[in-house]
Amino acid sequence: MVKMTKSKSWTYVLLSVSLLMISMAGYAQSNLKEGNNNYALYSRSGDIKQLEAARKFSDAAYKTRRDSLGFRNNLLRALVYSTLAVVDSTRKYSYPEDPLDIAHAAMSRLKDKQLLFDNEPEINHITQHLANGHMIKANRALAQGEAEEAYKQFKKVDSIGGKFYDVRHNLAVLSAAIGNEDEAVARFLALTGNTRTTKPEYIHALADIYVKRNDQQRMFETLILGQKQFPKNKDILFRMINEYNRIGAYDAIVPLLDQAFRFDPDNLELYYIAGYAYDVSGQVNDAKECYEKAITLDHNSFQGNFGLGLIYLREYLKKPTDRALQRNAESFLLRANQIRPAAVNALKSLSVLYETKGDIIQLERVNNTLEQLTLN
Repeated sequence: MVKMTKSKSWTYVLLSVSLLMISMAGYAQSNLKEGNNNYALYSRSGDIKQLEAARKFSDAAYKTRRDSLGFRNNLLRALVYSTLAVVDSTRKYSYPEDPLDIAHAAMSRLKDKQLLFDNEPEINHITQHLANGHMIKANRALAQGEAEEAYKQFKKVDSIGGKFYDVRHNLAVLSAAIGNEDEAVARFLALTGNTRTTKPEYIHALADIYVKRNDQQRMFETLILGQKQFPKNKDILFRMINEYNRIGAYDAIVPLLDQAFRFDPDNLELYYIAGYAYDVSGQVNDAKECYEKAITLDHNSFQGNFGLGLIYLREYLKKPTDRALQRNAESFLLRANQIRPAAVNALKSLSVLYETKGDIIQLERVNNTLEQLTLN
């Protein structure tokens, strides 16, 4: 039996380890080659079996710490798992982690700038699949009403890069939905501040946030901007009119009315608002026309009859000898009273009319009715 010296023994061990490492490296290289071949076959055929085979070889080539640092290993792993994240979107196959997470981890290890440049088509392919995978998750979350999860997934799509998807709309809407108002405002301001990205719905959404915040000034600034950007948009225009009407800014309503009537010439509520706005702004003849149009559209219009009667009453009080004004005032106010017998404003106006006219009988009747309404 031949005895080994101590030096020969160490040489033998080192040689064995070297041979083992060479063998393992060759095995890893073989797995990497087979994985790439199967992925190429899948790319041409679309056969999921080829993709699963590529995954098997990719996993086999990713066993050691050295494997996990190799650029080629991580490139194949990112290709395979980013593709599986899309192809197997319902996760029928089992994975140690979600394919998107595995692909992201592999991508994070691709740091060599020259190799990244040399493999740009593959990198773009991975990136697009990652974006697609997160979009699938985001849309599924939206369909299930899971706003926070949808927001999280759209954020990931956005971080991957805008050349695959433009998700700014979704992130703005979802930010508002989950209560991230500051982010929502910032995103909607960015969208509405660019003529290429602004849309009427962004104007409304931003205005809604300002309403919620009781920021009336910015709400109006937003609507004014929207009206300039979309002068033919009916909804923005009518919202402006309604908001001005709510706060009694009638002088601001008047310039908007011609266009509003072109949009909707038979809008009864608009004629009420316009009649009052014109009246308050001193354009009495225009106010009369609006109330007359309202009565034409609805003979039983209380606001139309009362508004017109009130204008004629004011004119009659200035000219108490003008019988035509007196008759007009009485006619429209009585009609308003018939439509709404308990309307105190119409009864009070009739009381003033009959007192000025000197009609004691009618004055007592109206005052008695007012008294009964007050007691009740």
